[in-house]
Amino acid sequence: MTRALVAVAAGSSLLAAAALAGAAWAAATNSSASASTASTAPKTVLRVDQVGYSLSETKRAYALTAHDLAGRAFVVRDDGGRAVYRGTIAAGDDRGRWSPSYGHVFELDFSRLTQGGSYTVELDDGVDTVASVPFAIATAATLFTPVLDSVATFFSSQRDGRDVIAGNLDRRPSHLDDVDATVYETAGLFPDPDSEVPGELIPRLDANGAELRRDVEGGWFDAGDYLKFVQTTSYAVTMLAIAEQRAGRTPMVSGEIAHGLAWLDKMWDDDERVLYHQVGLGTGNGEFTGDHDEWRLPEADDALDIPRDAVPGSEGAASYFLKYRPVFAANTAGEPLSPNLAGRVAASFALAAQRDSDAGLHESAAGWFEKAKHVYELADSDWPVEERPLVTTEPRSYYPEDSYLDDLALGGAELARAAILLGDLDLAAELVVEAAGYAAAAEGSLLNLYDTSALANAELVTAIRALESAGRPVEGGAEIEAELLAQLESSGLAAAESFARSDPFSAVSDPAEWDVVSHTFGSIAVVRLAEQLTGDRSYADVASGARNWALGANAWGLSFVIGTGADFPQCPHHQIGNLLARPEAGLTLEGAVVNGPNGSEWTDPADPEWWNPGFVDDCPAGRVDRLAAFHSPAADGERGPSDGYRGTRFLDWSGVWSTSEPAIDFTASALLALSLEATADASAPSENSAPSENVASRVDDAA
Repeated sequence: MTRALVAVAAGSSLLAAAALAGAAWAAATNSSASASTASTAPKTVLRVDQVGYSLSETKRAYALTAHDLAGRAFVVRDDGGRAVYRGTIAAGDDRGRWSPSYGHVFELDFSRLTQGGSYTVELDDGVDTVASVPFAIATAATLFTPVLDSVATFFSSQRDGRDVIAGNLDRRPSHLDDVDATVYETAGLFPDPDSEVPGELIPRLDANGAELRRDVEGGWFDAGDYLKFVQTTSYAVTMLAIAEQRAGRTPMVSGEIAHGLAWLDKMWDDDERVLYHQVGLGTGNGEFTGDHDEWRLPEADDALDIPRDAVPGSEGAASYFLKYRPVFAANTAGEPLSPNLAGRVAASFALAAQRDSDAGLHESAAGWFEKAKHVYELADSDWPVEERPLVTTEPRSYYPEDSYLDDLALGGAELARAAILLGDLDLAAELVVEAAGYAAAAEGSLLNLYDTSALANAELVTAIRALESAGRPVEGGAEIEAELLAQLESSGLAAAESFARSDPFSAVSDPAEWDVVSHTFGSIAVVRLAEQLTGDRSYADVASGARNWALGANAWGLSFVIGTGADFPQCPHHQIGNLLARPEAGLTLEGAVVNGPNGSEWTDPADPEWWNPGFVDDCPAGRVDRLAAFHSPAADGERGPSDGYRGTRFLDWSGVWSTSEPAIDFTASALLALSLEATADASAPSENSAPSENVASRVDDAA
């Protein structure tokens, strides 16, 4: 993800302060850990999916413990305290060691409980009786449909420009000068390709020699900072639009799709065939201030008293580029586009055409379709990645993507689906064949910002079947479809299943690696897409386990979706969330999905490279690591299921961007996954079905 709010201006004394504060943080953490070790053995804790479990799916809780629980009983109680299920823990339920303090993670299976209601799991470990947080059992739609609007709320919190939604955080309009922003050249912007410190910014001139201006007002902030990127916005719009297709329209999700599309439309000049791909610059250069150098609310930039004609970086104008934000273009008029951006933007515009066609807005749909084609036609499908990096962001190190065939496949798939709705079946068939060629050459993995191949494969199969139904089959369509489905299955699902088997909490991706939460939601989405197309539920338990992990059944007992579940990150690395949210009053950065746990090399509290001191609201107060007992510290040797994870931490502190920063791409992946979860058990028994064989009346009449 972006190195949001990491770097400070050259020569700043904050680096020295960071080192001192980091040492204090480390000392406090070590003291806390020492105190815990010096007292009694750590308390057993129970981890569950804090949203809940659908009626017919596998249901697992996890006991993180220092004790051998083999042979011990556990009980599930309803909200009246009545025992409705009893189970016994077997030796084979021990999934391995998590840390030196927690030598066991036991799986507690209560899948036979299929009666809807609110429950807790309870366990006597021989020392204490412990209970989980409450959770629900209900239909998938009942559980996850309400979460979709909650997750979409994060996008409303990320809105920039005039069209903001105040919400509980009382957001205000911001960056109103973006309506007349100056375009700058990217050539030479970063003289040192290994540095994020920019050089001189040179305005791009129009045909008359005047500075080129562009209306780029609106859109979403990318993450905890105030930069706006086409790279991530186009991904987010596409995920939200496909989620809307699968789960149905809701005012909140639909409103955010429209908001994102309106900004993408401003970033594409259809007359000149130019794509503008970024607003704002992250780091300053010692003369002028960058976005990441100041911790403030976005409307503070509007209040800066700097003349438009001031020289950036001159006396009194160090913050010039905060008030008058630079815009960068991905190409010059009519020249080829970096294919990753072309594919992503074409997909978003084609989905806009599909939305309007479905709504009967045929003229608008045709307009979006033409723009999608124009963007797609400029894609350089032979881009020499090894010689010339793909255009993502300025600097590219924020999002260093190297693949683009997946994006071209997705763009072609959505264009084909739009062409079908608009009645051009021949063009749709041509697009399917072309896009399937890109898909065949792409190396697929779990769905995430950097790899959209699985989604492209699913959408291409949908297009092939729609053409067949319309009486215009694709030549060789059966073979193409079979290959696409095989790729969909191989796009990380087998690896995810294998990882989940060895992971103590059934995680599908390594919690010591980047973007684990995004990869987790991506795996859920791919499983459910494959199920919809094939009816094969071979990976259903993988998806359930992944969702359980993301929503609370992990070592830290956190839902990584803020505002969802009983416990979630309280201190996101996010300026608006830090300065306006008040968790104690129930005011949170609702719906935000954070990066999640990360390895020791990215979460060392004594290393100022990965965190920032000096926030207006230092959260948590006193920098007390409330989750210190549940980290898996560094250990010698290779990481493995019997050793736990080497140096895996989740730091719930506003300064640690490597774990606690939310972003629109993380959140968009989650929204797509949860929309597919909401429809995953449409054929499951209803909440009012007859009680299962293990309800209280048959288990414990005296309870």
